[in-house]
Amino acid sequence: MKKKTLKKLKKISQQYQAKNSITSTAQNITKRNNRRAIFLALVILYCSSLILYVTIVYVSENRNNPTEESSIKVDSPLLYEDDQQMFGVASYYDYVLDSGWSSIGHNVCATRDYERFSRVRVTNTDNGKHVDCTVTDYGPDYSVFPERIVDLSSHAFSQIESTKMGIANVSVKQIE
Repeated sequence: MKKKTLKKLKKISQQYQAKNSITSTAQNITKRNNRRAIFLALVILYCSSLILYVTIVYVSENRNNPTEESSIKVDSPLLYEDDQQMFGVASYYDYVLDSGWSSIGHNVCATRDYERFSRVRVTNTDNGKHVDCTVTDYGPDYSVFPERIVDLSSHAFSQIESTKMGIANVSVKQIE
């Protein structure tokens, strides 16, 4: 009987050691995986920082020397004709006010040449498409962008040009 009890104890002991061995192996694997995960996170962070740096350097170097495809050429940024029509460049923007009102989805614009709440017609001089907008803001800043005569909401801009372009040659005329 003692032999059977000893065998059982030996078997239980072996099972216990096996369980401990499996547990410690699992813990070691988890530690290694955590180290690998941390290492991969650091590599990803480094790569994304490098990409951001290269992008910033590329944009700053090419800002003063744009390629022909991406440059918008305007002969004279502000040409007033007899009917007070202006020619220049339009860009787009979106904003959300503290009250919750947003320019997203509205045909609104910002210009420094017309009073607030007046209505203007912005026409893309390259393709002839136009949009009627309400002036809700002052801008764009002449000292920063002298060739830009109007900032459209993205909704209004998308009606005359693809937002991927970012800017477009336009004419602006007051309609109301």
